[in-house]
Amino acid sequence: MTTHQEKEERRQRREETAEQERKKRDAKKKVKQMIVISTGLAVVAVVAFLLSNASPAVPDRPIIGDHWHADYSIEICGEMQPIIPEFPGGIHTHGDGKMHIHPYVEEETGKQANLALFFSNAGMEISNSSIQMPGGAEITQCNGVPGKTSVTLNGNTLADYPSYAMQDGDVIAVKFS
Repeated sequence: MTTHQEKEERRQRREETAEQERKKRDAKKKVKQMIVISTGLAVVAVVAFLLSNASPAVPDRPIIGDHWHADYSIEICGEMQPIIPEFPGGIHTHGDGKMHIHPYVEEETGKQANLALFFSNAGMEISNSSIQMPGGAEITQCNGVPGKTSVTLNGNTLADYPSYAMQDGDVIAVKFS
């Protein structure tokens, strides 16, 4: 074999090797493209599935038609107070030591069915530093010391009690001391 033939053979092998490398790169590129396309289609399919099976928004409870009850007690300066007399409205009591929560109008539903509404409907005034029972005087002190209102929900302290929307079965204790 002549030098020229050897050179030609090496050149041909280089071209074949280069062609094989190009084919490998092209194949890898196609695999990557297929993975990207498949992943994109899978994401679109999952999103479409989730959107088609999404539940409609559930309204905040209680809603008109619910009929819930929550027990309550009120203690002022160490003395349990008599139960609040019956008063009307969707958020009311029958003078039985229970909050009756069955909204009649939209303004009494969801987050609006809260302790502030119950106290207001009952004719009570309550703040962090005072309490007034229906028809009673405002109380700001216990034994000459400024008092403080605390509220527990099922035995746990309830920090933002006025905005708490009562739930069926709650046990709410108001204490001013």
